[in-house]
Amino acid sequence: IQDRSYLKRPDDHDRSSGRSAFYPFLLGRIMSAESLTPWLTVKSGMAGKLGRNGGEVGFRVLRDPAGDHLALTITSNSGGGCWSPEIVTLDAIERCLPDDQQESLQAKTVARAFISRSANQGPFATAVLVGLGFLTRAAEHPNRYQIAHRWFELKAEFLALDAGEAYVPPTKAGKN
Repeated sequence: IQDRSYLKRPDDHDRSSGRSAFYPFLLGRIMSAESLTPWLTVKSGMAGKLGRNGGEVGFRVLRDPAGDHLALTITSNSGGGCWSPEIVTLDAIERCLPDDQQESLQAKTVARAFISRSANQGPFATAVLVGLGFLTRAAEHPNRYQIAHRWFELKAEFLALDAGEAYVPPTKAGKN
């Protein structure tokens, strides 16, 4: 049995489903706890893509008003590739990670946390997590990643940041 205590808070819910207890907002079509939560921006920026073609993805780190949960959303893409403005909690991402903190993972591993079907969603989110310091490149293979030893500390630091503006995800034109 692997110890996942490095990611677990005392009040975390069951991680066995691989999905968040909240179902992420997807292009204004899913009414859920995530789409109804008034997420607040604690950080926004650009992260370098992981591939050899370069480019950057814009992102926001979001926090719920109570300061209990963090979430990520991709807000832009400077290069090729589709993406979704879906909001996904860090808790949902954590459930996709390997049990062993030393085990490496592929960028697409994080895609399981998302509802959207974009093949780029996982790698783009992984790029953001690398840029923020939650993941690091694995020493033995440049295209694989490892959970940073400071994962929980970083999460606590982001939860403690002053929240900025409320974030309202964009919807596609013509969609109801």
